[in-house]
Amino acid sequence: MEMDNTILTGIIAAAATIVAAFIPVVWKSRQKKENAVNIPLDLQLDSSTLTNNMDLFYSVWKDENMTELQRKQFEKSYIGQKAVWTAKFSGVNEGTSGKYGVSLTSTQKDGSGIHVGTFLGKKDRTALLNINKGEQVVVTGVIERFSIIPILTNCEIVRKT
Repeated sequence: MEMDNTILTGIIAAAATIVAAFIPVVWKSRQKKENAVNIPLDLQLDSSTLTNNMDLFYSVWKDENMTELQRKQFEKSYIGQKAVWTAKFSGVNEGTSGKYGVSLTSTQKDGSGIHVGTFLGKKDRTALLNINKGEQVVVTGVIERFSIIPILTNCEIVRKT
């Protein structure tokens, strides 16, 4: 069966258009990888490194070179994992359900950009009353979900001495 030259020309033109559309995507992807400040692969794969370093965890999670698909996969892989982070105590609000919402920020920076939310129960009230804004704390909790910030639950908090 012989193919009409018009159809063949159309197929070739369509294929050329598809290939031409993908070349810039591949090129941009390669450029991003070459220009990106990469977190070493061993740190990305060693979950204990990230779950024990809030700043590093946050910087990997918010990496602007990560696609949404990659970010969702990262989030999915950390939900349910225990985190032990040193942070700056930024504030606490008492909720109507008897839980306390605690805001933590980076100890390495002025606090802007790196925020984590935790929920503590009534048993933690005394500890929370003894921690002042700006003090360093160690929080232990389970990564429950991600919103605009990572959220930890089942937390314990102590002032770092």
